[in-house]
Amino acid sequence: MSSSIVRWRGKSPSHQKEEELLGYLDQLIQECHRVFKEPPEVKRFNNYIEGMILLNWDVLPKTFAIPPGMQVIVDENALDRKILGKARKEHFFLFDRLFLKGIQFETDVFSLSFVFIHHDLPLLDGRIVEVVDRKGCRTFYSSYKFLRQADWVLIPPAALVREYVELVWLVPFLMRVKYFLIPDLEISHPNSHLINYDRFRRRMIMRKRRIKNEKKLEKEEFLKSIVDLAFIKDIGIMGYDREEE
Repeated sequence: MSSSIVRWRGKSPSHQKEEELLGYLDQLIQECHRVFKEPPEVKRFNNYIEGMILLNWDVLPKTFAIPPGMQVIVDENALDRKILGKARKEHFFLFDRLFLKGIQFETDVFSLSFVFIHHDLPLLDGRIVEVVDRKGCRTFYSSYKFLRQADWVLIPPAALVREYVELVWLVPFLMRVKYFLIPDLEISHPNSHLINYDRFRRRMIMRKRRIKNEKKLEKEEFLKSIVDLAFIKDIGIMGYDREEE
């Protein structure tokens, strides 16, 4: 059965919204312990990380002004992640200390990372990253010279997921995050035409008119993501059949 990569990036509107999302992630993790045979691998952050920290520019908007005094590292020989073997420049901001708040976890079916940078600079504060620690940095290709030397690398979150899981669980979950908590969230998928956020948003607006309580609607929608874990545990087949009914 084939797999595909779902990517997301964005910036939370407030630390309060981050806390709300992390609360839903805690509920997901509890359900993963119940549903999956293997417990999820969970990493939690509410602390400073220190050392050689590289923040990949892909975490940031497509266009931005480099803040004064920010140190930039350019890796001239990085392998392009989209075209294997083609070299391109990779840009990073260099830090020696950053505060992170969030959760990233992995099951044998999917992974999720919502770790937020807390920083005085508005460009950086609230940015969503996936955290690679020193051990993980040593697994990068040898062409990633600076990454292999780093203590921490912060990259845009991505999940390699089994066929159908991305469309019947992961993408709907990310769209709920975008609609209720992080409007800035960008979601990308190899078959981008399958991500119909506008249709999802219209459905939420219609439901909100009926329920007349947005917070209640939010809780119901995230509860659906939690309940639906039971339908994707068998490599997504059950979830796919249920969606088609």
